[in-house]
Amino acid sequence: MIQPVVMIISLIYMGVASYSDIKERRIPNPLILAGLAIGLVLYALGLSAPDGVNAAILVFVVMFIAYSINISAIGGGDVKLAVVIALFLGLYNGLFALLIGFGACAICGIVNTMLKKGTMKTKYPLAPFMSIGVIVVILQDILSQI
Repeated sequence: MIQPVVMIISLIYMGVASYSDIKERRIPNPLILAGLAIGLVLYALGLSAPDGVNAAILVFVVMFIAYSINISAIGGGDVKLAVVIALFLGLYNGLFALLIGFGACAICGIVNTMLKKGTMKTKYPLAPFMSIGVIVVILQDILSQI
């Protein structure tokens, strides 16, 4: 179960990250550091997922490998944002949110290519799609409690 305070903070944080990624095509390091600090405080207070730190480390390793082998769709800010998501939501919810986000981005790219509004090489800001994943995970968590 995701704590309500973590839900609210996650949604606000992802909104700010998405805005930055859309507007500037980057996620600034101070925003990432703020997310890490907030995530660690939530973890220390026992409000975030108990596996949050381990999840963040695992997600960092996987995303860094993807970034290092030059998957051009993934930027450094996306790697760091994925770590913050895992820290907030834990391993299962974090990976599920990222999977949904990457899937939504892929669908957007395919549709835009089919509609001739882009090519397979068109780059999209990934944070808004990661936000979609976080929203879906939070909604799924809320609905599972009803």
